[in-house]
Amino acid sequence: MSIPTALALFVLFVVLPLNWYVTWRLWRLHRANMSLRVLRERGIVSTALSLLITIFALIFLNNDLIPPPFAFEDTKLLTRGAMLLAGFVPAMYWLWLYRER
Repeated sequence: MSIPTALALFVLFVVLPLNWYVTWRLWRLHRANMSLRVLRERGIVSTALSLLITIFALIFLNNDLIPPPFAFEDTKLLTRGAMLLAGFVPAMYWLWLYRER
């Protein structure tokens, strides 16, 4: 097994479930402590990061399979959409949350 394949499998089977678990825990903590806005902010960032990791883990897996289940254009669309989501949503939420009143 090559190092890139081993890293892709590590991301898929360790990092991905770990990040979704952290996301789930953050949202549970937020629901228990609605007055702490930082938990909601961390939950949104964690959700965006978990989605990004999910998409990239699937792309890694796609690159290692022959023939790949997703076409090249599909992977371009997924990765660029993921970067848009990961960069835009947390930044805009933070700006909205801490806007000057």
